[in-house]
Amino acid sequence: MAEITNTAVIASPIQTSLASSGAASVFPLVRAHMPELDAVRGVAILMVLFYHGFYWGMNLSQLPPVEKHLLEAMHVGKLGVNLFFVLRDS
Repeated sequence: MAEITNTAVIASPIQTSLASSGAASVFPLVRAHMPELDAVRGVAILMVLFYHGFYWGMNLSQLPPVEKHLLEAMHVGKLGVNLFFVLRDS
């Protein structure tokens, strides 16, 4: 008797024109390396740089309200480390 395995293949619905036969090829969504995530990793690095460069250790009480709120928004940059390490192995 033949062994039956249930394997699901997740495929991208985006059709490409790279197929040589003219038929649309389908690329899997889950791959060993996803270059799309490199941009997200870059954003995570920038978040950390902005946090350390603009927010960390500053006295915000002496700033005008607009600048104060802008620099308070940089506080989220500390989450960039977590985001980078989550995406590190992807």
